Amino acid sequence: MRIFAALSAFAFIAAALHADEPPAARLASENTIAWEKKSFRCERPARGCYISRCCELSLEIFTRDEPGTDIREVRAVGEFDAPPAVVFSVLTDYAHFTEYMPYTVGGQLLWREGNEEVVWGMVDPPFVSRRDWVTRSQFIMNGPGGIYRTSWWPEESMGPAPQSGVVRLKKNTGSWTLEPISGGARTRATYFIATDPGLALPIFVMKAISGEGIPDLFEALRKRAATQLKTEQR
Repeated sequence: MRIFAALSAFAFIAAALHADEPPAARLASENTIAWEKKSFRCERPARGCYISRCCELSLEIFTRDEPGTDIREVRAVGEFDAPPAVVFSVLTDYAHFTEYMPYTVGGQLLWREGNEEVVWGMVDPPFVSRRDWVTRSQFIMNGPGGIYRTSWWPEESMGPAPQSGVVRLKKNTGSWTLEPISGGARTRATYFIATDPGLALPIFVMKAISGEGIPDLFEALRKRAATQLKTEQR
């Protein structure tokens, strides 16, 4: 089951802005349970070094229980061979998500003002009915240290009405944080998600699959970012 890879699509706040953190950032910071490493994969070692501190292209996935619920939070850290601005543009290119985001069949920017926006999305994952959601996002572009960030949480006051046969997700909270590395030519991305996919499955199954789709997500985004970077360099 890889519904989490699709949910993550929709979508760097400095310490001075901590008091104004959106719900996604507060949720992550208030959970004091330790993260459990689920997997680590070094896809491009540096000088034969395969461990996390020296691997040039890697993906590390962590999970933990969300306090007071049966849902697990997921955090993933990986690199991109593109600057943060390019990766950010891929993450927020909602109109074209159907071209490269796993299982995505719809995406639309509904409203934007300043550093906030409201987005609708829909996925068609295998074995279950379609899911859609409406989220409100806050973002920072080229913040302190060249960081980009987008955080999102459910929005109920805007967006299309739920459709017959489509499950409207009531919980979909997360963030992407993009840090420049290699002198700004590359990106280290940290992805956080806490979502209830609306699946009638035992909780032990939910916990087992909670990070499974992340490699597919990063692979799709890396390919799209590489394509966009080549286009911009022509």
